[in-house]
Amino acid sequence: MGITNSTGDSILLGRKSVWPPGFYSCLAGFIEPGESIEDCCRREVLEEAGVEVNSVTYHSSQPWPFPGSLMIGVMGRAAENPHIRLDLDKELEDAKFFPRSLILGVLDSSKKTELTEDELRRFDDNYKSSATVDPVVTAQTSSSSKIHLTIPPPTAIAHQIIRSWAMNDDQNDGKGKIGERRSNY
Repeated sequence: MGITNSTGDSILLGRKSVWPPGFYSCLAGFIEPGESIEDCCRREVLEEAGVEVNSVTYHSSQPWPFPGSLMIGVMGRAAENPHIRLDLDKELEDAKFFPRSLILGVLDSSKKTELTEDELRRFDDNYKSSATVDPVVTAQTSSSSKIHLTIPPPTAIAHQIIRSWAMNDDQNDGKGKIGERRSNY
């Protein structure tokens, strides 16, 4: 799920504690019986990061052989002034809104990007911290600690969603074209 802030200039990425240091990805989850794709997206993002999501549109899909699943990628826009909370289901170790310019740098580089929290805020002249973070979460990350950032490889749907958003290719008409396959390579 590619969730942007309300102005669309930053994307929400999260990380699990079992992932390699600095690895961030789109949030993800499983659809419940009788639930729409859009409602699933809203519920999962709220459960994992405490962020309310308004509009949701289909982006793409990817078959996943185990356990015989189909991943459905969507783009969503967070409500204004999202409040990130990581204490709701403890699935994520961290979640942040990353500005487009930083993501473009990661996409253009084969190496990790390493920034402090303060550098991240100054990285993009247009970056505005529209998200607030729970004080409990803030205590876990000092502003001088480094943020290492790597994202999933191009074969992953999460990479394609992140890349599509970063390249401004996410302006679809809201009518996801199921039969139109984009290459993940």
